[in-house]
Amino acid sequence: MKKFVTPILIAGGIFSFTFTASAMPLDTVPIDVTGDFRLRGYSLDDNIGNADFDESFFQFTGRINLTAKIDDNTTMFTRFGVRSRLGQTSNDNSANKSYEQIDQYGLRLTQGDWNLSVGRQGVKLGQGMIIGTGSEVEFDNKFDGLIATTKAGAADVKLIAGKTNTSHIMETYYGGKASTWYGAEISGKISPQVSLGLAAAHDKPEDSDISLSSWALNTSVNVAPNLWVNAEYARSNADRDNSAYLVGGAYVKGKDVFVAQYQKVENNAVNQVNSMYSYSNFPFKGTNMWLGNSNWHGWFYKYNHQMNKSTSLHAIYMDTAVDGQSGRDKELTVGVVWSF
Repeated sequence: MKKFVTPILIAGGIFSFTFTASAMPLDTVPIDVTGDFRLRGYSLDDNIGNADFDESFFQFTGRINLTAKIDDNTTMFTRFGVRSRLGQTSNDNSANKSYEQIDQYGLRLTQGDWNLSVGRQGVKLGQGMIIGTGSEVEFDNKFDGLIATTKAGAADVKLIAGKTNTSHIMETYYGGKASTWYGAEISGKISPQVSLGLAAAHDKPEDSDISLSSWALNTSVNVAPNLWVNAEYARSNADRDNSAYLVGGAYVKGKDVFVAQYQKVENNAVNQVNSMYSYSNFPFKGTNMWLGNSNWHGWFYKYNHQMNKSTSLHAIYMDTAVDGQSGRDKELTVGVVWSF
């Protein structure tokens, strides 16, 4: 993290606001700058439902976060996201083009025992099965609304209310629509080795009479000094194809982390443009995973090596399939991340 005490007008390209009162002089506001730059190479082999997508390319993404402390109870945040793709030859319109945008912004407030975050931001309930969107650059939807957190005894409580916007990619390729969301989560440790969480949410797409109510139960268990097991089960009020689950494990040894996870997601169990485990968010391509509104399942593997405090290497492999369709989507990603 880098910290600058900067005249506020210098940041005028990112911040535009007027103070009526402040505990800090107007000419100096401390600004923290954090973020990461990521370079990845992709090798994709997607032949689900007779698709013929075989592609390799590099992609660079950057996320630069700026936070400005206005007073003891108020902080303003914003994020600048950039993406550039090299080497891809397929014609998928805007997904090939570079992207630069201020894609998160808002205020974080402390009111008594509550921490409030208001604005455009990322949001997640539980392990992301119900909703988990907004942290990536361009591809996923962002959350416009309120996230409120507090403590209830030893438990952590989270409330969300707002709307997920629709990114161009989600709308163009997946038919995504903006949705209004209300949700809650309670989580905490029930023993030194076991964490448990329960989440529930209701979402209603724009211009639709259909809404979805869902709940999810998740757990994380430290079964050995270097081994964790996690799981989440989600269910919606849809009439059919309404359940989803994941089961995974992580082994940590020094600077190395190994992850293996299996997930099975039925089509009506989750919001298919806002869940971390939707067919639009989870695989990088998965061209035909959404055709026929089919259920999908598959494995996810990840290896991460922390080179030093700010730099890490990772490799990700996914192997997914769709019920009732031939072929598989196999994806390999290798990358380096520099954080600051």
